[in-house]
Amino acid sequence: KKRPEMKDVTERLRALRKAYCQQDQEKTGRWSMKNVNRKGQSISASSNSTMYYKLNNLGMFSTWNAPRNFMRNAGPIVEQMQNLRVFTREEIRKITNGYSSDVIAKCSSCEVYKGTLEDNTLVAVNIETAVDEAHSESFTNSMLIYSIILHNNIIKLLGCYLEADVPILVYEFAANGNLQDILRGNYSFPLGIRLDIAVGCAEALAYLHSRSFAFVGANVTSANILLDDSLVPKVSGPLFICHSISSTSGDVYSFGILLLELITRKQGGYRNNSPQELRKAYMKKGHTMFDKEIAAKADILILERIQMVAMDCLKLDALARPKMAEVAERLQRLKNVESTGSELRELSMLRRLVASSISKARENTTPAT
Repeated sequence: KKRPEMKDVTERLRALRKAYCQQDQEKTGRWSMKNVNRKGQSISASSNSTMYYKLNNLGMFSTWNAPRNFMRNAGPIVEQMQNLRVFTREEIRKITNGYSSDVIAKCSSCEVYKGTLEDNTLVAVNIETAVDEAHSESFTNSMLIYSIILHNNIIKLLGCYLEADVPILVYEFAANGNLQDILRGNYSFPLGIRLDIAVGCAEALAYLHSRSFAFVGANVTSANILLDDSLVPKVSGPLFICHSISSTSGDVYSFGILLLELITRKQGGYRNNSPQELRKAYMKKGHTMFDKEIAAKADILILERIQMVAMDCLKLDALARPKMAEVAERLQRLKNVESTGSELRELSMLRRLVASSISKARENTTPAT
């Protein structure tokens, strides 16, 4: 049987979500047989976490709104997804050790906790505290997109808690943080590993842009590229349905900036961050922009070729930019030239050594929470 287009799936999900939200209290009372016992659960009062009280004051754990939130957050649909676990409030509390475990990322609207499942699997628990109604639907849709995506270079959504105003998401844990922190730090970061990361990210975006999965990333940046304990890149951040070529070309442009960050170790912004200004800056400065750690004479040619790929991604005419599948193929060819035979085995060993070194350095510099 032919699979439906993702646009059709999104519309159906939106219609279902709207219908659930409009149900009266009598119908809402039958929201989920799985969740009948959840209404009586309470979070341990022994938790003195500031985050817990902040969430509680916002009504994130209100049993009164739980059925409504579950419906609004597409709970009945999510429950039918075999690859996604629906957590209870108590389970989320235990995973985060009463919201007192390590905060591995934080901004004005969310906190990400390092947590542990009952089988000792490490996870990242993303708790949003400031998503308004206008963005609530897109947040839920992004969650649903992640739930059906399986790619080694895209962060895996393991489960969610849907009874809060905004879903709490549980992802696989990326032990080495994000690429931006690595590039800004003083970590040793060989060219082979950087190229490997570029290939992985390009393949992830090509997968998202493919015909069967026409998705785009809302914010493809080094801050949203996570690295696991082997420095395998994991694309994260919001995902949306692609509606036009210009949507995917935006990801291509963002990837061009990412490539330049990888070979220069400098932030991607320049003046007004327009493609024209960025291209002018890098074309003018040439080799002097390359990170000295990887600018060995023997590697200048491959760095120039990577830079050429980046320049193509940053073309002013969006329609003239290459597709991500082409970008991934070009980078893969460069990787094959850079590392062949025994060098590939050496790169694998080097990756493990560098990953271990970065992990130890991060442990020594991360303040206790």
